[in-house]
Amino acid sequence: MSAERVDEVNEALIDMAKDDGRDKLDEGWALRSMKKAAPYSVNAKKFVENKFNDGMENGRKMDPAEAERLMKLDINIKPYERMNAHQIRLLSSDYMEEEIEEDEEYEVEFIDNFGRQK
Repeated sequence: MSAERVDEVNEALIDMAKDDGRDKLDEGWALRSMKKAAPYSVNAKKFVENKFNDGMENGRKMDPAEAERLMKLDINIKPYERMNAHQIRLLSSDYMEEEIEEDEEYEVEFIDNFGRQK
C-alpha cells in the first residue's frame, strides 16, 4: 500500500473511533413505506377484459398465470403497465361480478296459468 492510502485508512479509523454511534438520519428512516396504488393502465385493462371475454365465449376460464405470461409477450403493454397474476385474478373477478349483475337485471319472474310463481 502506498503511504497516501495508509494515511486515508488511518484517518477513516480515527473518524470511526470518534463516532458516538448516532447517525444524523431522521427518525423512522427504516420504516417500510407503502407504495401508492395507481389505477391500472388502459392497455392492461383492455388486455384482461379481452381474455375474460374470450373465456366467456369459449367456455374456458382464463388462467391468471397464463394471462400474465401472455401480457409479458404483448408488445403494446409496457413493462411498467403489466399486471401480475394476483392483480389479473382480482380484475377478472370484478368483471365476473359485473357479468352476474347484468344477468340478474334480466331475470324474469315466471307465473303459471293459475297465478303461482315458478
